[in-house]
Amino acid sequence: MNIDLTIDSIILERAKELALMKNISLSFLVETLLIDELGISTTSKKLSFIHKWTGRLNLRSPDGRFAYLQQRYEI
Repeated sequence: MNIDLTIDSIILERAKELALMKNISLSFLVETLLIDELGISTTSKKLSFIHKWTGRLNLRSPDGRFAYLQQRYEI
């Protein structure tokens, strides 16, 4: 689901910096803050894998397996 928000430019820049510092997306930051503010339990609100982990997973340095898959699937 998408939503449009109007936010003061100073707040937006600080929010972007915070999301970058936490290595998460701005969308995930806003969603997390809303969940906390609304008192929604994350166990009662089943977040999809994508919503839960977007912006939070980091790739390790490529290794032999990655090189093999890259070559095999031409990516």
